[in-house]
Amino acid sequence: MFKSKQALSMLLVGVLFSAGSFANTNEVSNWSIDNAHSQVNFISIKKDHVAEVHSFEQISGTFSKQGEFSLSIDLSSVETGISKRDKRLKQHVFNIEKFANATLTSKLDANEVATLAVGDTMIKKVSGVLSIAGEQQKIRFLVTISKLSNDVLLVNSSQPIIIRAAKFDLIDGINKLAQLAKLNRISYSVPVTFSLRLTSQ
Repeated sequence: MFKSKQALSMLLVGVLFSAGSFANTNEVSNWSIDNAHSQVNFISIKKDHVAEVHSFEQISGTFSKQGEFSLSIDLSSVETGISKRDKRLKQHVFNIEKFANATLTSKLDANEVATLAVGDTMIKKVSGVLSIAGEQQKIRFLVTISKLSNDVLLVNSSQPIIIRAAKFDLIDGINKLAQLAKLNRISYSVPVTFSLRLTSQ
């Protein structure tokens, strides 16, 4: 009789523990971007057909329980592989002394993200506001959200986001870059991709 009660008690404890663990997997959390395992890349095209991939080394951001997403890119961390070009970008295009960061803000359904099972993926169409060099534009893009574990999300751009320089008043700066580099042309359309790893807080 004693052994039966003991076995029943252990079974109940196991059931309660399992139920609690299941509830935690669906809990709405606050998330923070892990800079060390995240990246934002962009492609420049010069001479009409020469493409080069560049990146930003310092990014930060959060995804709140209320579904508010924010991404901040430190424009001084631009990395093109050529230090002289990095300096020119910072000065003539980004104007980092006046506009240190580019930002993206958006809204997602935090409850929907919370219901993702570990290993599952969803694709969402997102609307947001992108701010570069003091200019703001509404943009729409697709993201792929994957739940790697209960504490880790991976958010990738599903396709490149095309940033058009004219909309952010960057034409003069790009023309200055072309002049300094003695190029006939640098494209005014810039594809951008990102892969963001977020950890729960």
